[in-house]
Amino acid sequence: MKSTKYTLDRYDEEFAVLVEKGNESHQELIERSKLESYAKEGDILDVEWNPDGSFKEASVLQEETDTRKKDVSDLIEKLKNKQ
Repeated sequence: MKSTKYTLDRYDEEFAVLVEKGNESHQELIERSKLESYAKEGDILDVEWNPDGSFKEASVLQEETDTRKKDVSDLIEKLKNKQ
């Protein structure tokens, strides 16, 4: 059972688009219904895969998500103050 970190990039019609952390050119599509009840766009997820490569489950890494959002917010503020 393999586990990988992904960012939930967006919901696109009936799919959730996940971008692998550290390998942003790699994306996975998961049925939207499997994530939308607890995961928001921008959340960092720990995704587990079945041995056959199919989706098993995902959990939101809330602390890591919050840290990343704060880092992005701080960067935006820094850029605003530079002008």
